[in-house]
Amino acid sequence: MATLPKMLELIQPFDGRDDGTLLQFGRVLREAGYIPAGKRGRGAPDLGLEHAANLLLGTYGAASPKDGPKAVANLRTLQAFVFEGNFHEGCEVLRDIMEKETFGEALEELILGVPEILTSIVRIMDPNCQLSDEDECSWRERISQGMGPADVKVRLYPTFASIAIMQAQRPLWEAQYIVNDDRIDEYKDAMNADRKSITEFSIRTLAAYFTALMDGVGE
Repeated sequence: MATLPKMLELIQPFDGRDDGTLLQFGRVLREAGYIPAGKRGRGAPDLGLEHAANLLLGTYGAASPKDGPKAVANLRTLQAFVFEGNFHEGCEVLRDIMEKETFGEALEELILGVPEILTSIVRIMDPNCQLSDEDECSWRERISQGMGPADVKVRLYPTFASIAIMQAQRPLWEAQYIVNDDRIDEYKDAMNADRKSITEFSIRTLAAYFTALMDGVGE
């Protein structure tokens, strides 16, 4: 498990914003109860899978730290709408994602399933498992850095989200999530705004979150 400072340190290179900005996002989310409060620095509480997903949604889904909690609340509760493609047939993690009702639950499965997704992407070019263990490990590392035959693309909109396995510009599999009809009124400001912000991140960010979560596990 990783503390908030450690997780922010690991994901900063993939986010692009400075450490101070990300720390401000983290503080606001902590005050809102989306990540655990406690000591700062040494002795800071570990973040679990749910907290990691909240941190990801709150930092990537919001334009500013003050909007982070609202982004978590809105994006987490988006409902599964449609699934397209057949790449899930060879990837249990994607099948597990398809059983989740909300985007928040799906994102948690996606983060936890990074190793299996990397293996499934390797199988695109090695369907008969002919690569040596060393070569497969090398390819998994390349894919986790966005340099493979396919990638994972997660897109966050104010009222919509999607998870896709992309090969070039072609989706091999995609899951889409929309606003629950019962909560339309809560999203009306975002739906009526003419300026729409869209955030996209890839397997690189997901792999960084997985690495942070696994830090120290089993020691």
